[in-house]
Amino acid sequence: MLAPVFLAACQRLQATDPALRYIVPLVNARRRAQFEAYLAATAPELPITLFDGQARDVMAASSAILLASGTATLEAMLVKRPMVVAYRVKPFTFWLAEKLVKPLVDRTQALVRDGVIADGELADAGVIFGTGFAPFTGGPLRHAQQGGA
Repeated sequence: MLAPVFLAACQRLQATDPALRYIVPLVNARRRAQFEAYLAATAPELPITLFDGQARDVMAASSAILLASGTATLEAMLVKRPMVVAYRVKPFTFWLAEKLVKPLVDRTQALVRDGVIADGELADAGVIFGTGFAPFTGGPLRHAQQGGA
């Protein structure tokens, strides 16, 4: 459950803009009870309205969407709202992915530095379209600038 991470993000946002309001669709009664308990224990001050189901309607009513990776991502694309997609991986999976990405980042940086590729944005786009590098990262160079690989 990503609720702890999402609520922490909402708390940080709320500190910068107290006018923000949050709406959360919950898939079933069990998930709602889990979320309500966690919300009451960790972030009762947040102005959050909960909905039973109605995910697409809630997304359409939003100005931005924070969601877990999966089918909901496709639904969010359909309502054409800006989104932040999150997912959680095990530490070993993260470590392995970083080890596999580092050589790609190093080679891409070298190609830009040596003038083979005109600039970092072209390099990032080329790797995204050519290899399927996760587009939400912005490409390998932007990924590295943000603390990855």
